[in-house]
Amino acid sequence: MATPMPPQKPQPGKTILVVNDDPLQLRLLCGTLEKEGLR
Repeated sequence: MATPMPPQKPQPGKTILVVNDDPLQLRLLCGTLEKEGLR
């Protein structure tokens, strides 16, 4: 039997992405997060 994955704590960024259902906003937020991560 496959072991159930432990519940992941919701991250602030992901929460915003989930609340914002606008594709453009999602893309902009994802791009910003990626840029911040690459720095």
